[in-house]
Amino acid sequence: MGELKRVLAPQLDTLETARLRDGVVVNVTSDESLAASVACPSGDGRAFGDCERIDGVVVQERDGETVVVAVAFRVRVSTPDGSTAFGRVARPR
Repeated sequence: MGELKRVLAPQLDTLETARLRDGVVVNVTSDESLAASVACPSGDGRAFGDCERIDGVVVQERDGETVVVAVAFRVRVSTPDGSTAFGRVARPR
């Protein structure tokens, strides 16, 4: 997970600070409950391991390697006029 968080950190930092001068605050955190709703691939002909969910990151063992299936985020956007929050699941291509 350390490598994934290291890769994501600069993008999340840019997102969270991009509009501060305009009074827009973005806060991105991991969403463990949303990650719990992510289904991992399975079925005939797939020798994949069980899904594991760690701090909003969904991983699965495939052919002896741990593969990121998805990352679940909770995003809160606050402006001078109010705020909104939503969850989002990102999947690698």
